[in-house]
Amino acid sequence: RRVILATGADLRTLGVPGEEALAGRGVSQCAFCDGGLYKGKDVAVVGGGDGAFQEALHLAELCANVTMILRGKKPRARPVFVRQAADLANMHFRWNTEVQEIIGNDGVDAVRLEDSGGAEETLAIAAVFPFIGLAPRTALVIAGKDDMGALTVDAELQTDQPGLYAIGAARAGYGGQIAPAI
Repeated sequence: RRVILATGADLRTLGVPGEEALAGRGVSQCAFCDGGLYKGKDVAVVGGGDGAFQEALHLAELCANVTMILRGKKPRARPVFVRQAADLANMHFRWNTEVQEIIGNDGVDAVRLEDSGGAEETLAIAAVFPFIGLAPRTALVIAGKDDMGALTVDAELQTDQPGLYAIGAARAGYGGQIAPAI
């Protein structure tokens, strides 16, 4: 008997005050879906991977200014995306910075930021788009997991539990593409 676990993943959230209350009212995880709502406005994208840069590049075509907020001092995205973003006049970067709070009542008005030195700043924006990775849906399984919660598998995709296999976003090493999901 074998079980193949293909439970997928959820987009990670920032877990900061204001995020849940303003979800769908300025907090969005889909720039292609909601970007048009902020045409001509200032927005922020949180994250430094390929997804964050792709979404930010799309928003840069619609919005007055796009501020990318990255907690590190260099992005993890492919160099081609980073170059494209750096070449745009309406793209701005906050390196070594994290969102501490999303501020607003009926919609997003600003984000409170803190840099690695402890300096705080309030950035006025109309929307924030967090793209900080995936959270594998593996809580139901007792098996070996990596730091992100994905199931560790061998070359045949078997976990450390006999007969339990994991594919797609549930397994460690999944790169986000459909073809190599198994």
